[in-house]
Amino acid sequence: MTQGRSIRLFLVDGTPNGLLTAEIMNWTGHVLTGPRSKLSELVQRPECGRTGIYFLVGPDPENSLRPLVYIGESDDTYGEWQDRQVTAAAETAGQENA
Repeated sequence: MTQGRSIRLFLVDGTPNGLLTAEIMNWTGHVLTGPRSKLSELVQRPECGRTGIYFLVGPDPENSLRPLVYIGESDDTYGEWQDRQVTAAAETAGQENA
């Protein structure tokens, strides 16, 4: 029989819809989540400089009834996000100039 585990949640800005951190007791992992509107605050957290996996969630352009999710991993999660933002901005600019 498996034993239960405790999860500790911390509402960074005091609201359930803002930044949130979570830890499972006796596990080295850490969860950090927040809405896109809080991304600039989220990336300033020390957890973003650590090795991790991440999920980028947004609308599916082909079906508005479902989200589109990108799953990535990195040794420096914040650095990976910065690279993705630069790439996305360049792609958007290229589409606008086409």
